[in-house]
Amino acid sequence: MAHVLDLPGCFARANSRSQCLDLLVDTIRETHAWLRRHAEPALLPEDPIFIEIAYEESGIGPFNPGDAAACFPPEREPLSEREHTAQIRQLLLCWKQAQAD
Repeated sequence: MAHVLDLPGCFARANSRSQCLDLLVDTIRETHAWLRRHAEPALLPEDPIFIEIAYEESGIGPFNPGDAAACFPPEREPLSEREHTAQIRQLLLCWKQAQAD
């Protein structure tokens, strides 16, 4: 499983690391297409996708007793004002979309 820290809710799951990273590129493109449809800043379809692995965990997950969910070390860093605003906007867009469906 791979999570895109800069795109909340964007993740891929596959049987192998290489399959997961390949799938992740398509998932990132789909997420950016969704952002463009909602007039949010996003990559263009022809823009290259660069993946940087911020943290890697093997086994069943980075769980410790009492953890509610997977939380990787980079996710424990505080958000900047810009990141906070962008994530709130994306959550509101998701909520509005769910209300329209």
